[in-house]
Amino acid sequence: MKEPSTPVVSAAPHGAKARATFESLLGAGERLLASQGPASLTSTAVAAEAGVATGTFYTYFADKDALLAALFARRLDELAGVVDAELSAEALLDRGLRGALDGAVEAVVAGYRAHSAVIRAALGRVPDSPVLRDVYWARHATVLDGARRFIERGARAGLVRDGDSRSLAQALLVVVQGLNHPVVLAGRPAEVRAVAAHVAEALHGMLSPLRAGDA
Repeated sequence: MKEPSTPVVSAAPHGAKARATFESLLGAGERLLASQGPASLTSTAVAAEAGVATGTFYTYFADKDALLAALFARRLDELAGVVDAELSAEALLDRGLRGALDGAVEAVVAGYRAHSAVIRAALGRVPDSPVLRDVYWARHATVLDGARRFIERGARAGLVRDGDSRSLAQALLVVVQGLNHPVVLAGRPAEVRAVAAHVAEALHGMLSPLRAGDA
C-alpha cells in the first residue's frame, strides 16, 4: 500500500447543533455497518437512520468513504491511546514485559471486537480509497513510533531485547494486527482469551532480552 500523503478527514464542526448532527450521522453509519454491513453505507440510508435529509449528509461528508474514514480514524485513535497507555514505561516497570504485553493484547482484542464492523469495512476499502489509505498509514506511523519508543526504553532498562527498534516495532504491529481475525472477533470468550494469551506469549519471546548463548 502507498505511504500516506496528508490525511483529509472530516472533523467535528464547531457549534453544538452542527456537532450533534455530525455525531448523529457517525452513529447512524456505525449502526448500519454493524447491522447490515458495508453495502448499507449509502448517504440516503445513513441520513434516514440519523433522521436528517440526504442533503444534510453532504454538508458534513463528501461521500460514504469520508464518513467511513471519520469513523475509522476515531476508532483507531481510541485504540492507539489505550495501547499506548499499556505499552508505557510505567507499565513496563510495574508489570514487567509480559504484563505490559498482556495488557496491550487485551486492549487490542477488546477494541477489535467492539468496533469490528468499522475496522473491517475500512480496511476493505483501504486499497481503493485515498482518504482511508491516508487514515490507515497516518495511524500506523503514530503507533509504530510509540512501539519503537517502548522498545527503546525497555532496552535501556534491560527489560526488552536490544536490537533494531524499528524492525522489532514493525514485527510487534504485524503480530498484533493479526488479531483482527474472525476467530477473535466472533469466538467464544474462553477461546479468545486463550488466543490472546498465546499471542502475548509469542510477543514476549520475540521482545525478551537475549540470554548468553542465544543466537
